[in-house]
Amino acid sequence: QAAAQGAFARCAWVLTGHMATNTGCEEDAVASAGKVGLRNLGNTCFMNAGLQCLSHLEPLAKFFLSGEFYGEVNRTSTLGCRGELAIVFSELQRSLWQSGRASRDPQEFRDVLAGLAPHLFEDGGQQDVQEFLAFCLDGLHEDLNRATARRPPRAAQDGESDEEERIYSERGEEFAAAVAWLKHLERNKSFLVDLLQGQVRSTLTCSQCGYVSRRFDPFLHMSLPITRSMTSITDAVQQYLAEELLSGDEKWYCKRCKRKVSARKKIDLWKLPPILVLHLKRFEFDEATYSFQKIDVKLSMPLDFDLAPYCSSPQKAGAMYEVACIANHTGGFFEFGHYTAACRVAGNGPNGKDSWHLFDDEVVSPLESDEVVGQDAYVLFLTRANEGLGPGEPERPHPQTVTMPGFWPHQLSRENSVVTDLLPGRVGMGAAECCVNPRSALLAANDDPFSGNPRSTALPSTTAAFHGTLRSAAIPVDEVGTGVGDVNPLPGTRYMSPGAKLLSAAWRRKL
Repeated sequence: QAAAQGAFARCAWVLTGHMATNTGCEEDAVASAGKVGLRNLGNTCFMNAGLQCLSHLEPLAKFFLSGEFYGEVNRTSTLGCRGELAIVFSELQRSLWQSGRASRDPQEFRDVLAGLAPHLFEDGGQQDVQEFLAFCLDGLHEDLNRATARRPPRAAQDGESDEEERIYSERGEEFAAAVAWLKHLERNKSFLVDLLQGQVRSTLTCSQCGYVSRRFDPFLHMSLPITRSMTSITDAVQQYLAEELLSGDEKWYCKRCKRKVSARKKIDLWKLPPILVLHLKRFEFDEATYSFQKIDVKLSMPLDFDLAPYCSSPQKAGAMYEVACIANHTGGFFEFGHYTAACRVAGNGPNGKDSWHLFDDEVVSPLESDEVVGQDAYVLFLTRANEGLGPGEPERPHPQTVTMPGFWPHQLSRENSVVTDLLPGRVGMGAAECCVNPRSALLAANDDPFSGNPRSTALPSTTAAFHGTLRSAAIPVDEVGTGVGDVNPLPGTRYMSPGAKLLSAAWRRKL
């Protein structure tokens, strides 16, 4: 009984932010929390495996189970489901973590997602779990996108203008990366961005004149190339970061040479997110059979993985990661096979420790830690191990918003911030320097509806300033609900709208 209560306390802390207030739960709900299977609706193992992985990412599950997401639902975006996908996903989390059932029918979630991405379920055929995850996460992002007043996207181009190149050359690459991140946040601000999106540097170098073009782009996942000669995950990461030559039909247009030329292309990891998604490109096209063949080589990988040696810029929160979930594919062909998920379940092991389980549709079985990473590993989810948190504690991502650059992953200082001059309300010399058109240094007055009037919002220097610019109607609460908040939230602190607080309390009463 003590072990069960300890396990539930761990689950309660992870998923609702409240310790030991639910000890009156039925033991079956405690025992099954996080170990609920999903019924196969007809070749939907790809969806089930993807959903199990997402549902066992502790910060994401906690965000939806606490009801916090309700305060961020975007009912106006035409790119998502106007909040419907986020709501059915939250209901799925309740079934997987709080129902006490052995399995759950995901039909409702499937129907909503089919409205957004019907091709995933057409003809009842097998689909790719990586493609499912991309559409699912994008749909959730649009349902929760805080950027409700979006500017039109900038015209696509290979590099910066001459003026931008001059400014970036003077102020450095970290400045250029931070400006690129700001422009991204003008159109994309959600908990999914906070949690899952990082930034890469893409460099193209002309082989004729030596001209260098750089871009800093956001990424949701890293697609790592796999070859049959590889033996470890580090081999794949190194190949992903290796320089390649663009020639023949892939030649690049150099604006200095004013013609297409051979060029060297290089990708570098610039900023890593709290949760890193690795997609292993196991399928290669075979021209002989005109089909995709699987590369089923086993890549060795420790459950703790240090990515610092592969980063090209400093990482504020470090680059040590832990494997949290893996979507597996068994079978030799892309169009066929079966998907399962290996997931770490919070607080369900002996003495309340985490435990590993294999999710095969409705069947859930224990898994030893040395069996987690096998030759069928296809999509891996890694959570960052923050030194400031205790063992097993999930990292609470800072909200990424245009008015609070101190929470960005970039190296900034209040005295000489690389982007302070670009922020709302800053119309000084720096704003004119950093833009061809000085007026574009000012963001629209309604760009960030959650920060009051952005033009009058300064960098947060006090607790009150932080509270006023975090989220719509946000109320900082600590573990015991005292209302205590801080500019740099402590582990376990969460931000909930009044409605979310009431909903969370109602759930606790049901338990």
